Amino acid sequence: MSRIGKAPADAPTSTEAEGKTKVTAVEFTHQQYSMPQGYVSRFLLRGSSNAIGTKKLLQLTGLKSSRKLQHLIEAERGLGILILTKTGANGGYYLPSEDPVEAQQECRNFLNYMKGKGIGCLRSMKPARVLLKQLEGIAENE
Repeated sequence: MSRIGKAPADAPTSTEAEGKTKVTAVEFTHQQYSMPQGYVSRFLLRGSSNAIGTKKLLQLTGLKSSRKLQHLIEAERGLGILILTKTGANGGYYLPSEDPVEAQQECRNFLNYMKGKGIGCLRSMKPARVLLKQLEGIAENE
C-alpha cells in the first residue's frame, strides 16, 4: 500500500474544499473505537508511520493556505476528532493507529508535544503580563 492512499469517494473535490469553511462531523467505526470524521481527517491515514506533511495534505485537500489547513484541523479537533501531529523529518498529521498499544504511545507522544507547546506559549506571555502590570500601576497612579 502506498504511503498516501486515494481520497475517499465521498471526499469533496479540490474546488469544493477551497470554498468550504464549515466543518461537520460524521460518525464512522473502526475496529477498536469510533470517532467522528471531518473534511481534513478523511484524507488522513492511521498510524504515525503514515503521517502526511502539510505540503502533501494541502495538495490532497485542495486548500491553498497552510493557515486555513491549521484552522480546519483545530476546528475538527474541537469537534472531538483526534488528529495527531508528528514532528521531525517524517512529520505530519495522522489518525491514531488501530493497534491499541501503538495508539496509546501515539497519544502520549502527541500530549507531550502539545504540553511542551503550551508551556512555551505561557512562557512567551510572561513579559507581556509583567509590562501590563507595570502599565496598569502607572495608570492607577495618574
